[in-house]
Amino acid sequence: MWGTWIQAALFYAEHFDVLKQVVMSFEATDAQSIKKAQEFLNKANVKNELLYIKTHFKIIADVIEQLETIGLKLNQSM
Repeated sequence: MWGTWIQAALFYAEHFDVLKQVVMSFEATDAQSIKKAQEFLNKANVKNELLYIKTHFKIIADVIEQLETIGLKLNQSM
């Protein structure tokens, strides 16, 4: 549960270009949410920040997932 936001960031880092392509294919005038998403995805630093999270914090998400797994032996959880 605690690693969920990290997992989401990892997903978006992995699929950023495809996600951006899909969102950019929508008409910005159809909804305010589309317009805001397009503005956000067009910011230069968004992709870099997601890649930074993926590079430096993936291990945290993996460890959290292991710790949350019920039934692990003590040496496996460490």
